[in-house]
Amino acid sequence: MTGLILSGGESSRMGTDKGLLLTGEKTWVEHISEILGTAKIPVYISVNKSNHAAYLKIFQPQSLIIDNDSIPSKGPLLGILSAHIHFPGEDLFVLPCDLQSMNSSLIGKLISHYQKHPDAEIVHFTLADEPEPLCAIYTSASLDSILSRIRTGEIKRFSLKYILSQYKTYGIPLSKEESGAFKNYNSPEDLGK
Repeated sequence: MTGLILSGGESSRMGTDKGLLLTGEKTWVEHISEILGTAKIPVYISVNKSNHAAYLKIFQPQSLIIDNDSIPSKGPLLGILSAHIHFPGEDLFVLPCDLQSMNSSLIGKLISHYQKHPDAEIVHFTLADEPEPLCAIYTSASLDSILSRIRTGEIKRFSLKYILSQYKTYGIPLSKEESGAFKNYNSPEDLGK
């Protein structure tokens, strides 16, 4: 298994790249990288071409995966599939950089359920019966299929919730206490709350 942190997106509501925001002395992406690193798996950062140079100031080039323009997709799915092309045999533990309240306990819980449910193509958490596709483990087989179906035009919607509806998934309900780890920070107003 390989870890993938989704960063370097457009962050249009925040007005700046969320991965490069600071909490104390660390960028958000460094903070999430440390949390995902508690799983003892290699961790890579998904970025786009426009932010690649900024991330090179923090991370080694081999740690960064640039969006692959040959994939007819966009958004988080493009980052995930770009990583899949780099590591075609690896299942990917996907985590966005803006889940700043994520913790190692939930990382371990997701991996535990993934190991207990080898028949699932994607393992994810659910919050109020809705899937959380950006903290999930995508098997290499599911990613092979997604990539193939996008390239043939069979899949035309790039929403990850839609993608999850197309595959055999295993959802792990979050308790009220655990749900706080899924607070998204999408705008400057969110940071003040």
